[in-house]
Amino acid sequence: MHCQPLQATLSTTADDRNRLNAISRKAFRRGVTHTAFDIAEIINKFDRKLFSQITHPGHCLYHRLPQKPPHTAVVVLEKDNLTLLSTIQY
Repeated sequence: MHCQPLQATLSTTADDRNRLNAISRKAFRRGVTHTAFDIAEIINKFDRKLFSQITHPGHCLYHRLPQKPPHTAVVVLEKDNLTLLSTIQY
């Protein structure tokens, strides 16, 4: 199992987003709500919130995340015009 951004799973078309935004603007003009919303901003906000939360070990989806690879560094040593590459894991 892996998580996809909400926008990818909803797969809303531009027409769908425009219709939702039009409903929001109409409700705002008629005084039903105090603010108009943009559906793309809402989706992005909740995507960021979800992915920031699941990176904490206490979250129920944390164990589903791929393991982080070990840190590696490549060291370049030059001696008498001979280049040696060495990989160090830490």
